[in-house]
Amino acid sequence: TSQEEACEGSLVEEVKALVAAALEKGEEGESEAKRLDEMLQSKKGRAAFAAALNYHRNHGFDRKYAHGMELKRPVFDAIAKMMLHFLDHAHKAMDTSPAQLVMIISQTFFYYRRHGGEGGGG
Repeated sequence: TSQEEACEGSLVEEVKALVAAALEKGEEGESEAKRLDEMLQSKKGRAAFAAALNYHRNHGFDRKYAHGMELKRPVFDAIAKMMLHFLDHAHKAMDTSPAQLVMIISQTFFYYRRHGGEGGGG
């Protein structure tokens, strides 16, 4: 129904905002983590996370620093942490469809270790 679609749309918008807030800070805050955990316990929440992640992949995570899907290390770490949290919930519920989408999306993100610069593996 259109009411269900509107509810799902607002859920996607809320997840997009949570992801954007976490990425803006380079880490997932306690309140964002708690709300995301609540959302990921439902099938619609997991589908919304996959849709939100896909949206951010298509529109960029870090407009200041991104070149394609190259991310700064803190942004990369934050998105990886959220994806792992999502995958834990998807595994518990055996929710394979959004899990498959998130696994595919995850392959598009990267960061480079720069000589003498911001570190980490790549």
